[in-house]
Amino acid sequence: MVDAIYEVNVDAEGKLTLPAELRESLGLQADDTLKIVQTGEHVLLIPKRLLVPEFAGYMSQLLADKGLTVDNLLASGEDIRDELFQERYGDLAG
Repeated sequence: MVDAIYEVNVDAEGKLTLPAELRESLGLQADDTLKIVQTGEHVLLIPKRLLVPEFAGYMSQLLADKGLTVDNLLASGEDIRDELFQERYGDLAG
């Protein structure tokens, strides 16, 4: 599937400029890094970005939609770990 085709020129120093429309659609900012992958005579430019902040924002929104917080999630995880430990190992204290 092809979303768009852009034509760019490579200057004498090997630099190219990505069209503003492409940069905006990919969320590229100044000093962002792109991976360049060569496949035969073709190249792919792949944005390299940290996904953790995006994922954290996405998860926070999902939790908020359910009326929960990260603290709720962490607390329930502790309860679940305790239950699993009891199932697997029983009461080791007594």
